[in-house]
Amino acid sequence: MVAIYTRLSKEDADSNSINNQLRTGKLFFKDLGIDESKIKVYNEGEGISGGAEIEDRPQLQQLILDIQNGLISTAWFRDQKRLERSGMTLFLFTEVVKKSKVDVYFGNDLEDFKNPKGFIMRGLKSLLNESTRLEQSWETKKQLHLNMKEGKHRGGMHTYGYTSDENGYVIVDEEEAKIVRRIYQMSMDGIGTRAIARTLNKEGVATRSNTVKGGSGKRITVNKHTGKETITDIKDIKWAGNTVRGIIVNEKYKGIAYLGSEELGERKQYDYPIIIEPKEWKKVNDNLKSNRNNSGKNVKHKYLLEGMIECGRCGRNYYGRTRKDKSDHYYLCSSKRFPELNCGNKSINIDFIENFIWSTLTSSSLKNQINLQLATGDDKPKLDTLQLEVEQLHKELTKHKNAKKKAIQSSFYSDDDRDVEDIVKAIQSKIESTEEILDKKEKELDYLSDASNKLDKVKDELSNVKQETPFNLRQEIINKFIKRIFIESDNNQHMYEVKIEYNAPIWDNIFVTNQAYSIIKEMHPIKAIPQTIEWIKEPKNVTYKKQLYTKVEQYQPKFKHKHIFNTSFEQSPWEIAEMNYYYNKLSN
Repeated sequence: MVAIYTRLSKEDADSNSINNQLRTGKLFFKDLGIDESKIKVYNEGEGISGGAEIEDRPQLQQLILDIQNGLISTAWFRDQKRLERSGMTLFLFTEVVKKSKVDVYFGNDLEDFKNPKGFIMRGLKSLLNESTRLEQSWETKKQLHLNMKEGKHRGGMHTYGYTSDENGYVIVDEEEAKIVRRIYQMSMDGIGTRAIARTLNKEGVATRSNTVKGGSGKRITVNKHTGKETITDIKDIKWAGNTVRGIIVNEKYKGIAYLGSEELGERKQYDYPIIIEPKEWKKVNDNLKSNRNNSGKNVKHKYLLEGMIECGRCGRNYYGRTRKDKSDHYYLCSSKRFPELNCGNKSINIDFIENFIWSTLTSSSLKNQINLQLATGDDKPKLDTLQLEVEQLHKELTKHKNAKKKAIQSSFYSDDDRDVEDIVKAIQSKIESTEEILDKKEKELDYLSDASNKLDKVKDELSNVKQETPFNLRQEIINKFIKRIFIESDNNQHMYEVKIEYNAPIWDNIFVTNQAYSIIKEMHPIKAIPQTIEWIKEPKNVTYKKQLYTKVEQYQPKFKHKHIFNTSFEQSPWEIAEMNYYYNKLSN
């Protein structure tokens, strides 16, 4: 398979259009006798800067991954500028190409990435490309400030409530301004931001995202606990409490707009069309603190499993919600915040799931399982994979930190339309997310690295864990040993399934309980080992007790085990035989 990579930034001329790049690339491969069916196109699209980081260019990222996996034999770019306008991007791409068997063409010229002279020439071109980009960026920033001074739109998406006239001057969008004024009034009436958002969603009020480009496109969000990406259609984005709060605290509505980095002392203030009178704006913002769902003297509840539980149905986080009288005391799927997105997975009682997870860590059953695993040997493929993941995360972390440093230093020298301050905040968010994922991966790697003592170490540490442990220490232990907890409900059978995946190299556990939390069944990863059923609250009615026991006994969960010792997540016949042998040996 051969590749054509295309990209068009805002400053590029029409002659560099995506269609022109594609046509030229296809003609190039046609001259080489390569059929069009063998061509894979990586189209980054329009408005994507060559100075953007690789992770912000998904098509380039995919091309690099395919090159690393040996799927691409030849990659074509119209010129070096299509690849990069940043020395860092050139360096990273060069390192990948040098380790792979791939030919890279800039136009009709085959590049020799192993030749030192070629490296110097590409470096000089890269410096020239970056210099051009920075110069263009400087001019762009100057124009943005001029636009703001003249009362014109600075570019990008308009703030909700505003639009531009035919000459580019910012004016009030009267229909959206009605919604803005209503939000301020509802907040002043003591209604919380989430309640306001629910009302707007119920009434079908369009968000800013819904109206841009007819509501077409995608938005990617990253789970800060797992790094998992969620892709949402722009047309499906709804009002949220944070969105409403952002409107309330935005100073543009009282006639003030800012541009430039406050951190670097280059922030400038400009006039903006007023939607909310300054006195009214201040009154609403002062009142914001006392509203429900906002900061104030709300009781701060501690959730033992915060950030640990994932919905087994839609993949969103479960979050804790409770009241002082415990009338509402559950972990629930975050999809429930928006009725139209509710996946239907049931919430689960906080006391039950927290006590159950803690009891699992301190149980003799888990220790017996570890004893069984000690007989199975190591899992080198898992260790190698994890080592590569940790190395890659360290590289990403370094890249993010360098990008943050560069963003602060360059100030105006950036082709991003956002303020430098916004860019730094976005990069810092990536740093924190990467650090959190890296921390969990490194903990898992620590346990896998010592092939002979890894499970002995886990068993010894768990043996010292006491049932009566202070909250903070208990939470620290859970985060150390447990990677993720999955919840799935079967509403027809009135059952919950709970799956625990560990940071340590322990087989994952799957449990089944009824929705009254009176009986628990443990599904063992080895089919030959009988499942364990225990009563939590034994019913007095003998007939009901027997029916419930039979129901739980026969219930087959949707969750499946995956095995640390086998990275294919399936047991081969010899592995099953080996497990059965050791189980029988340990049982006698």
